[in-house]
Amino acid sequence: MKLTKRSAKLAEEIGFDWWRAVQLNLLARMTVEHGLLDDAEQAGVAALRLEREQENRTYAVFTLAYLARAAFARGDLERAGTLWGSVSDVVPHDRAPELAVARHAEFTAARERGRHLDLWDVVAIVLDDEPAQTVP
Repeated sequence: MKLTKRSAKLAEEIGFDWWRAVQLNLLARMTVEHGLLDDAEQAGVAALRLEREQENRTYAVFTLAYLARAAFARGDLERAGTLWGSVSDVVPHDRAPELAVARHAEFTAARERGRHLDLWDVVAIVLDDEPAQTVP
């Protein structure tokens, strides 16, 4: 993780925003997998900001999946379901195995609502909910 953070920082310093978004996306994945939920959310939100600017749907869907995993781990089933529903048809389920099999009623209902939302609308919801933060 240390090298990924360093790579994101260097990309920021030289203005290589595409690479920074890639590194932040990777950082979101690694930190959520290690249970570092605050770090995952911080990196994920920063990645989404860049992905939206770049109109990079490919990376945005994975970032939303990692943010859904973080929300699920925190017990925020509504948010997790909405985020997962918006990307579950295009993200391989091995990227979020706990979400692929989740059967909580609140999560399932939110997932169904999320399936009917446009990707960029979901990104806007996430970004509107989060204050701007400095990322490592």
